[in-house]
Amino acid sequence: MNKVLKLLTGVLVIPAAITSCKEEEPAMNTLEVTPSSPLEFAALDNEDKVLIVTTDASSWEADAPEWVLTTVEGDRLVVNVRDNVSSESRTGRITVSAGNAEPVHVSVIQNEAEEDVDILSVTPDDPISFNASGNAGVSLEVSTNAGDWAFDVPEWITASKHDGNILFVNADDNPSEQQRIGRITVSAGEAEPVVINVMQSGRNLSAVTAGIADGDGGDGSALVIEKLDLMPQKLTVSLDKALEEDVSFEFVYDKEYLSQYNYLNGTDYLLYPEDLISFGEDGRLTISSGQTDAETEIIIDPDSRSLRNGVSYLIPVTVRTSSKSVNLDSDAMRVNWVISRKCVKDTKTILYFEVNDVNPLNALEYRLEDGTMFFDAVVLFSANINWDYQNGRPYLYNNPSVQALLDETDTYLQPLREAGIKVYLGQLGNHDCAGLCQLSKTGAKYYAQILADAVKRYKLDGVSFDDEYSSSPISSEYLTSPSPEAGARLLYETKLAMKEIVPWDTDVQVYQLGNFDTRISSVDGHRPGEFVDIVVGDYGRAGVPLNGMTKASCSVMSVELNLDRGDISAAYRAEAEGYGWMMYFSFDPVKKLSGGVNAFTVGAQGLWGMKLLEPTGIYKKKEAGEKGAFDPVRYEL
Repeated sequence: MNKVLKLLTGVLVIPAAITSCKEEEPAMNTLEVTPSSPLEFAALDNEDKVLIVTTDASSWEADAPEWVLTTVEGDRLVVNVRDNVSSESRTGRITVSAGNAEPVHVSVIQNEAEEDVDILSVTPDDPISFNASGNAGVSLEVSTNAGDWAFDVPEWITASKHDGNILFVNADDNPSEQQRIGRITVSAGEAEPVVINVMQSGRNLSAVTAGIADGDGGDGSALVIEKLDLMPQKLTVSLDKALEEDVSFEFVYDKEYLSQYNYLNGTDYLLYPEDLISFGEDGRLTISSGQTDAETEIIIDPDSRSLRNGVSYLIPVTVRTSSKSVNLDSDAMRVNWVISRKCVKDTKTILYFEVNDVNPLNALEYRLEDGTMFFDAVVLFSANINWDYQNGRPYLYNNPSVQALLDETDTYLQPLREAGIKVYLGQLGNHDCAGLCQLSKTGAKYYAQILADAVKRYKLDGVSFDDEYSSSPISSEYLTSPSPEAGARLLYETKLAMKEIVPWDTDVQVYQLGNFDTRISSVDGHRPGEFVDIVVGDYGRAGVPLNGMTKASCSVMSVELNLDRGDISAAYRAEAEGYGWMMYFSFDPVKKLSGGVNAFTVGAQGLWGMKLLEPTGIYKKKEAGEKGAFDPVRYEL
């Protein structure tokens, strides 16, 4: 993408976007898995099967669907499957990866349950104990191949089905001093019923009743994070009459209540991080004898990179006491706050990192005044499509910088994703006959599978495509003449492959240049808007919507920060013109901190009408330009 040649002291210097992509290619690792034939399992009660993994790489790993169970034991991969209660068989595959060797795929096939044998399981099936009052309830997961399932519970147990396979149970307040004992029975067709014992403590009839409330006397409210200052909230415990003794209470951050709250209220809130919550007096409070209430506070810290923009979080608080003189009021034992950031992002930002020069963790340093991350996506620029002349097919080449980031994804990439920043693997030609827009249908399917495997293995969010720096194709079943149609095929096949094997949402992002221009065509009846998620223009330009796409999927401007190309003020018209993205390229906070911050400051104000916080830290490479030498330490500016 960096297309300027600089002449310094008589030496022609080719910019990093070109030179950084072409490295000495390492020797390919070997990898063999035995047996490689499909593993077949029955529906129920399977014994382990063993695969032997042979490789010259320093380590290897295996990835499999959730229902396939794998355990690594030296050079052995022990494989089994969960019981299949479905009336349909299921297939999947285990992917074994080692170094830069081509991954080995082993298919897994599991038969369907026999039609004339009903199967039923409930998880968990351990005995359940309830307090006399103030219980949170329990969710039980029911699995069966029968057409339906039913339940029977004691009259003091409240139970209901949820989402087809969840049985939610809770106990009514016990008005008696006597313990209650019963059992929950789940049945399905002719399967043996599952019986779960349940008991509830008796109530102390002579005890007073206690409840909690927020500062307004209610059970919580909506909170909005506008700045990164601490947000103290009042909490009060009240008795319906005074006691002649001191009574101690403990506030609890009730993480387990989240699923019940979402179920009861039809919401999908996330849990507010517990480490951002603290209570006055360590969550302990005492109501003195003769008194009916006491007050403390919960302190909410909004200054965290882990809080996502546009996401609502629940802060569920309850109270406990060991006093036998107090019963907790089940209708007034909880305070629940719903909290979210102020910023609303109709337009998002994407940043291309030249990873040969810059540590991508620097994206974490740029936040808006309410703590929202400035960047919504980053591209690791760039891995390459290369040609394997020995075996006559394309392969994914990661230069040392890219490979270092992928190998240590938990250190350098997952912190970005945890902060809500998507991470895309850049794709670029590398001066040989392999090209992103010159693969045949066979080649596109083959290479798309390699890309999808990499996205899953390294826990990424998709792939970014840029059609540059490829030479003419040679004669091969994997190659064809360069064209927008060939490029469209690769985009389509990559989107399809990621949908098939990656269990989270993934994106295809395109830099609009070369054969990846406005001529990208439909594939097999699918318009480009169905398999391309984001389009960014060349420097100084807006992205142009493809067929089936709107400006909401395009960048209003592409800004090259190193070369000062592109109008940063375009941010002010993005929302009015309906653009959904703004693109920045080649930001280096070590070499050019002030210029980048100015561009981002304008972007924050223009896109969302918010201030950009001054960055206070920086992440470095161990030596400028050194390949793969990243430093995970955050340094103060």
